[in-house]
Amino acid sequence: MGLTMSQWDDLDEHDRAWALGLDVADAQLNVEDAEGKCPACGGPKAECQDPDNQHAYVATFKRCYRSRAIEEARRTRKNDPDLGSLLIAVHLDPTKKKSARARKG
Repeated sequence: MGLTMSQWDDLDEHDRAWALGLDVADAQLNVEDAEGKCPACGGPKAECQDPDNQHAYVATFKRCYRSRAIEEARRTRKNDPDLGSLLIAVHLDPTKKKSARARKG
């Protein structure tokens, strides 16, 4: 709940009851959410752990070019002893888009 002991002590009985009630309600919601979700994928357990669905899931791949740019930047600095602490900023340069290059040539 985020109260210090002295703040808790300053609450009257009514406010303490409300605070405890909110904590109990939050705990119940978290348990209900956790019970219904798969710990591996976060999907609904009833669906993703049903043996009938074993071969029914189809995976697709997409490429994130922003992540690719970050990985390429890391590869160029692979010998940097501070690589793990580098913050890599990425921005989209519209002049380098395929569509922009096609218009030039």
